[in-house]
Amino acid sequence: MAGKELDVKRQIAIICPYRAQLRFLQGLLPDVEVMTADGAQGKEKDFVIFSCVRSGDEIGFLNDQRRLNVALTRARQCLYIVGNLRQIALKDEFWKRLVADAE
Repeated sequence: MAGKELDVKRQIAIICPYRAQLRFLQGLLPDVEVMTADGAQGKEKDFVIFSCVRSGDEIGFLNDQRRLNVALTRARQCLYIVGNLRQIALKDEFWKRLVADAE
């Protein structure tokens, strides 16, 4: 990206599983497109941050394979997954394999 100006709204997105988290991040980062996995359907960005941040022990939407498929396939160049992935991996076999593969 050397020598090119970053168009944040066009190139970067944050995908999060919950509307409350979406609203919080939209207020915090007004220049970045923040969406749920459902809202990301059919869209792509160069850089995607997938927030797996949880407030409880259950993984909820992070266990929904359809939503995960959408969230994990929206990045054209780079996908960042943020959250306590080791804790999530303890709850779900898919996440366990994903974390093991990433390590």
